[in-house]
Amino acid sequence: MKQSAGEMKLADEQPSEPRASGAEAFDERAVVIDESTALVGIVHGVDKGHGRPAVVLINAGFLHRVGPNRLNTDLARKLGEEGFCSIRIDISGLGDSGPRTDVSDNLELVSTDLDRAMDFLEHEHGYRRFVLMGLCSGAYDTLRKAEHDERVIGLVNLDGTGYRTARFYIHHVLFHLLPRSLEAWRWQRLWKRYRDSRRQGRNHDDAQAIESGSAQRAGFMSLLAFTDLSREQSGQLIEKLASRGVKMHFVFSGGVSGYYNYHGQFDDTFRDFDFRGMVSHRYFPDNDHLNMLQIHRDAVHRDIVDWAVRSFGIASPVGCDAQSGRGDDAQFGRGDAQTPSGERKV
Repeated sequence: MKQSAGEMKLADEQPSEPRASGAEAFDERAVVIDESTALVGIVHGVDKGHGRPAVVLINAGFLHRVGPNRLNTDLARKLGEEGFCSIRIDISGLGDSGPRTDVSDNLELVSTDLDRAMDFLEHEHGYRRFVLMGLCSGAYDTLRKAEHDERVIGLVNLDGTGYRTARFYIHHVLFHLLPRSLEAWRWQRLWKRYRDSRRQGRNHDDAQAIESGSAQRAGFMSLLAFTDLSREQSGQLIEKLASRGVKMHFVFSGGVSGYYNYHGQFDDTFRDFDFRGMVSHRYFPDNDHLNMLQIHRDAVHRDIVDWAVRSFGIASPVGCDAQSGRGDDAQFGRGDAQTPSGERKV
């Protein structure tokens, strides 16, 4: 597999028809990041000497580089409109990237692939500073990568690190359990299940299977945050990154209501830590985890692009609000100065 300057064409992602945004058309190139491991990605745009960091977007779960409902593709293009270079990569074994057998630990695998992607952008285009973006498992992977790589100066985590608080349970009861308890059809369904189970005469093994299934569902809900770090460990890690000057933006959707369900929960979770004004966050309660509706994706895109514009010194920030799926600005800090978007930082 030999291509000049690491460029290639992928079967599922041929160069798109030019779709101008203002005077600019999309500038996208499929590239081979590492020929030895068949690691591939899509580079979008190149900074025209403004000194902005490059953005690296990684897979969400087992999805390829396009992202859920084209979330990554459209985000890369919107960032390009603001002058950011980005690369959307397929982690080894996902999408068009070949599998690797020399690394068994997933965190190490992702870290190595991110190293290669950043090395590629440095070698080919001169970038030495990077912003990492990831959703769900990708959020966890990028957070851990930033801990050990000082080239990373920015992070965007979507539906990543989060922990239940006392207020979370209050909201869960008042706005989830209580309204549902007043819906007659739910009681009718519960009674039907009970009646059917008595009629069928479930044996002990059936009961154990049901109990096991319930435990699995409960376990799945507890894993939605996709982290093996405690609240204290996560707070210390974010605090460490903040002290290093890493700018971080945490975005949460209504799709992770199993552990995050109200505006300002991030504040309550990490109230004991000093993030030095480097952390912001936003909550989109109407959005699902994969942002299936276009209007929800647009709201998330605007929020992230606005954060990037503010964080890395580019004028003319775009707006944050959407007609639907609107998220609250972060209320982080206690009486701290507000940014132009209304976010507060510590």
